[in-house]
Amino acid sequence: MAEVKRLHRLETWQLLPERYDVLRRSLIRIKASGPSLTEVQLSQIQSAIQHFASMEKQVEKYLAAPDGPKPSVPRMNGIITTQLDTLTELMSALRARGD
Repeated sequence: MAEVKRLHRLETWQLLPERYDVLRRSLIRIKASGPSLTEVQLSQIQSAIQHFASMEKQVEKYLAAPDGPKPSVPRMNGIITTQLDTLTELMSALRARGD
């Protein structure tokens, strides 16, 4: 996620769709492999998946029509920071439980 934030700051839009895809697939694997996850934890992971899918759509739209509005770096990085904090707490809780 830190790499995606850096790529946003550098405005290397063409590299980002692949990175979003990798993040989403990783989160989907975590979600699928965690049968002991609570509903809240599953919801937190799903929220992150949806945010990255939305960001990918925004960037793809911009790449298809670069004369249109550029994605907002502060807004997107703010979302990533929030998701990163939430997921870090979730993973710490899982490790503490021994999952």
